[in-house]
Amino acid sequence: MSTARSALYSPKCLVGDFSEVRIAPILYLVTVGVNLAQNNASLHDALPFVAATVLIAALSVLSYLLFRRRAQRTMPKMRDWMNTNSWLVNIIVYVVFIYLIL
Repeated sequence: MSTARSALYSPKCLVGDFSEVRIAPILYLVTVGVNLAQNNASLHDALPFVAATVLIAALSVLSYLLFRRRAQRTMPKMRDWMNTNSWLVNIIVYVVFIYLIL
């Protein structure tokens, strides 16, 4: 059996390899969900969290659509900067979500 074919039938492939799952996003969601549940908040109260999450997730696509050529040149540089300064990016994300919770 070839290695490509054996990879298809490996237990990791069938079940899923969750070794790369990061716990921080899950903690953000749980924290906001618990806060909303404790305060008997409605869907209306959750909209700022949902809007901020969608905006943050869509920033790269929006910048690419708005500044197509310029974005193609700067996005690899931004990715490299974010990878080298991931600790700072994490702190900024923590502050944003703490602000949303308060």
